[in-house]
Amino acid sequence: MASEDVEGKIGREILADARAKVERAMKAAQREAETATRHAHEEAKQIERSILEAARRRADSRVKVIQAGVEPERRRLELSEREKVIAAIVADAKARLLKSDGGAYEKALVALAVEAAELLGGGHLIAHVSPEDEKRFGSALPQRARAAAGGLDVVIELRPSKEHIEGGIIMETADGMRRVDNSVGTRVRRAYSELRRAIAEMLYKK
Repeated sequence: MASEDVEGKIGREILADARAKVERAMKAAQREAETATRHAHEEAKQIERSILEAARRRADSRVKVIQAGVEPERRRLELSEREKVIAAIVADAKARLLKSDGGAYEKALVALAVEAAELLGGGHLIAHVSPEDEKRFGSALPQRARAAAGGLDVVIELRPSKEHIEGGIIMETADGMRRVDNSVGTRVRRAYSELRRAIAEMLYKK
């Protein structure tokens, strides 16, 4: 074989080997690039998941803070509405009693007068009622109260009140030193806590 053919063959083999090495290097580089790209995508997704998770945690925390602030206000408004309903029921019941045309209110008025007379120990007592009740019952009220007082030695004198009385009676001794306020407004205020509890149990009992 001529030397030129040998040299040409060697050159071709070297060139082919070089091409093969280049191709292998390019494929390896491509694989590395693909691997790096895949890892980069995975890292990006992981970062995205971390960011979203952190955002969700912050959002959940914010919601809890808002709910914590809203719940007391919601409860306050609910209780306020309940109190308004209860107060309206008590006021309506009181108004119905005062405007009653039957004997229920008169009996209640006599009972309040007797109770006050007994607390004051009898004797000469002054009874104050509203102008409306004075017109409705007049002198009959002291007479009925004295009769209902049984064995109590009492004289009840009816006088116009210098102060506003919505209903009921205010009784005092003749010298004005002692008095019993049995007006309807005062009695309702005294009993309001108990009335409120009873009404609340009826309306909101679960």
